Amino acid sequence: MGPGRSTVTRGTKGWKAAAVALNPVPAAVPTRDVTYRQHLKRSGRENALSVKKRVTRKLAVIFAAVATLVVAGSPAEADMGNISEVTCVDGKGYLKIWYHNSASHVRCYANAGSHYFTPPAWVDRIQTGNNDVWLWDSNGDIVPFSRWTDTVFPNRPPHCSWIQIL
Repeated sequence: MGPGRSTVTRGTKGWKAAAVALNPVPAAVPTRDVTYRQHLKRSGRENALSVKKRVTRKLAVIFAAVATLVVAGSPAEADMGNISEVTCVDGKGYLKIWYHNSASHVRCYANAGSHYFTPPAWVDRIQTGNNDVWLWDSNGDIVPFSRWTDTVFPNRPPHCSWIQIL
């Protein structure tokens, strides 16, 4: 028999068996269709790596949330103190608000900024003067008012948590 030919030996099951016996495929040949995750799973290291990833991700999310709260704060606190309460004078262009919580009040404000109502108030009327105003409703809605508008809420006044002069 010459080179490249295989012979059937005793106990084999045909020509295929003889060819496989002469040219065995090594078992440790890496294949390209095995992913890195499958490789980790087979080697028993998948759980240790995924635990590290989960802990790292959770810490990153917690750190980002805390950093956001510390830097930004609430919108009411960020602009608090910039608005000025002034004596109400008609024709001056001040923001004038009629509201009630435990008692009725009329207040006038000037300058850009915010004012937080403690406790939240029911706004009966608002005159914006020369100011663009946002009224932050207790439900989370923002009600915008443009300059030189006079709005009266006779039946269902909005429950306002704070106002902002833009």
